[in-house]
Parts: sequence; C-alpha cells; structure tokens
Amino acid sequence: MLAFEVSINANRVCTAGIDDYGVLTSILTWVKRQPDILESDRFEELTLDVGGLLSNVNESLSWLKPEVSIGDSITIKIVDIEQVDEPFQRDREFFKEIEKRKRDYYNQMKKEYGD
Repeated sequence: MLAFEVSINANRVCTAGIDDYGVLTSILTWVKRQPDILESDRFEELTLDVGGLLSNVNESLSWLKPEVSIGDSITIKIVDIEQVDEPFQRDREFFKEIEKRKRDYYNQMKKEYGD
C-alpha cells in the first residue's frame, strides 16, 4: 500500500497508510493569531498532523501530532509497504460532530440574519 514514512530530525516517527478507499494526509501548519481577538494563550502554533480518512466506514485516523519547532527537519518519504503503524486515534464520531457544528452555525446565522 502507499504510505507516508515521516521523520523528524532524521528519526522515523511513524509510517502511515490506508489499505482501502480513503485519504492520507500530512499537514505542516504555522499560524499566528491576533492576541486581542483570541481568548487563549496560544497565539502562535507550529503543528504537524499525519492523518487520514477511511471512506467506506467514515472513520478519521490520526498517527501523529508531535510538537515541532523552528529548526526541525521534517521528511516525508512516499513508500509502497505492506504494513504500517497503527494510528493512535480512530474516530467514527467525526462526521457527526461536523454535522452538529454545521447545524449550530446554521441556527446561529438564521438567528442573526433571519430566514
């Protein structure tokens, strides 16, 4: 199966793959928020997420959410392999939560702007 072999500073941290219909992602994100509009102390974040989605059962998967810092070297090697690491998190409630958030947002906008 196609898989992502992820290394941080030359240390392999996971091999993620899906042997079925789905999506496999590796996302490196940096965000800096305006402190005056955020009720949190996390104004700046640098994150790496390795995850996926099993389409046939609507299950989201997470292999990795490590802390990363300036100076880290992140390598993603695309491999064809028979066995991958087990995800640390599986969530079948993912789509129900999205639907709930969408409905809450819809109701909020309907209340604010009317029909």
